[in-house]
Parts: sequence; structure tokens; C-alpha cells
Amino acid sequence: MLPSYKIVKCDVTLPVNNNPAGWLFQKNNQKLGLCEALLKLGDWDHAKQILERLPPFLAVSHTPLAKALAGMVSYMIEPVYVT
Repeated sequence: MLPSYKIVKCDVTLPVNNNPAGWLFQKNNQKLGLCEALLKLGDWDHAKQILERLPPFLAVSHTPLAKALAGMVSYMIEPVYVT
């Protein structure tokens, strides 16, 4: 006998301003949150792999991710200014 499944109704978030890519700008986007966390840890290689799969404008459109990216760049070029 096959297992029975319960159908659960869930709320769907509509795109922002009827933008087909509106789902990208939701507050809790896991891909953007993961990239932000990787950048804060200094793991550029894995963050870059994820960012390459997303639209090019997305990294700088999401404020927390843009700040993490700027922090990573600042950390990387800091030794140039120290010497």
C-alpha cells in the first residue's frame, strides 16, 4: 500500500512590483544569506561559485551581501596600504 500524503496549504510570496525576478529580493533568500556568511568567513572561492549562478546585479542589490563583499575586499587590500 502506498503511503498517504497530507496536502498543506501555504502562502506564496508574490514577486515585488510584478517583477519576474522579485523572488530574488525576498528578505530571507537563503542563497544570498549563504554567500554573505561565506564572505564574512573569508571563503571567497565558495561564495564566488554561488554568485556565478545568480544574476550579475544581485550581489550589489542585496545590502547585507554588498556590505560583506565590501568588507572582504577591504580586508584583502588592507596589506597594500600598511606597507
